[in-house]
Amino acid sequence: MNSGAHGGKRRPPQKLDSCQWLGVRGTLVENPLSLWNAAMAASTTIKIRASKRVRDLIDRGAAAAHKSRSAFVLDAGATAAQNVLLDQTCFALSPTQIAEFERIMNEPLSDNQGVSDLFASRAPWER
Repeated sequence: MNSGAHGGKRRPPQKLDSCQWLGVRGTLVENPLSLWNAAMAASTTIKIRASKRVRDLIDRGAAAAHKSRSAFVLDAGATAAQNVLLDQTCFALSPTQIAEFERIMNEPLSDNQGVSDLFASRAPWER
């Protein structure tokens, strides 16, 4: 079995045979840093073809970002994939994930003095 970024075992992909759909924007999306760490620790090869012009553009961008071509392409690809996933409005979740989401949503709100102060203050254009 593959090891994760911190030596832990990775879970096999979960099959969602009996899934439910939630129309909640941005719910239960994995932390982008954990995706990046997993990508950096992975040993899977991704092969892509590109024109010389595109490769040269990527190389210039990578150099400007002080990254290798591979790191630059992985970073850009992971960011683009995450943006697409965050723009989804429906998510297929397993019954276990639905139960976890409902548990979190049903927890009472904790007092947050900063938020209370913010809502109690007047907006700058109302002053």
